[in-house]
Amino acid sequence: MTKLPRHKEIRIGYLASAFEEYLAPALKKLRKVHPRTKVKLLDLFPGEQITALRKGEIDIGLTLETGALLGRDFYTRKLAVDKSVVFLPQGHPLASRKELRLAELKNETFLMGPDDHIPGVRRQLIRICRRCGKFKPRLINVTAAEDSSSVLALVVKEDAVALGPVFLSRWKAPDVAVIPITDSGVTWNLNLVWQRGQITEALRALLDAPSLQAQSTE
Repeated sequence: MTKLPRHKEIRIGYLASAFEEYLAPALKKLRKVHPRTKVKLLDLFPGEQITALRKGEIDIGLTLETGALLGRDFYTRKLAVDKSVVFLPQGHPLASRKELRLAELKNETFLMGPDDHIPGVRRQLIRICRRCGKFKPRLINVTAAEDSSSVLALVVKEDAVALGPVFLSRWKAPDVAVIPITDSGVTWNLNLVWQRGQITEALRALLDAPSLQAQSTE
């Protein structure tokens, strides 16, 4: 059996809103079995994680949806399938509802971040709306955003809505209501992505952590 190489550092790209549930428990386990391994954490959009992986700047990414696009370049693991929520301005007529069907948003304008931040998300949103809501969404482009919370803040400024996975609801934005979407097909994949041929002892221990095993939040 080939012994895995040692590594003094693991560089991790991640989505901050998914950190506490998935990555934090895994890092706690890692520190117990590899206490001397340094961990470098980089809060990056999915598109930034792809670029960093290809450049060898990170060893593993915790990323939304785009991991499915990287199957030939990297190893991927579908970590979770998350249901959707919609972010609405507090003053919106639907903001007091406990849940919504996607079709009820057919007349709304959807915020859409830059495609290089989340590659493929535009195509996915259009597909979801057509399949589950029977409408083509009207989109407004967000040209720049520092993080997910700044995107959500634009919900109020632009009087628009934003659709995303449940774990994004951990971000708190002023005057923004978060409503669950009940349609079963309106889901998002959360993936782990790592480089082929770059498995170290510490990285293997991280990948073996229970919180980073395939699960479902449906």
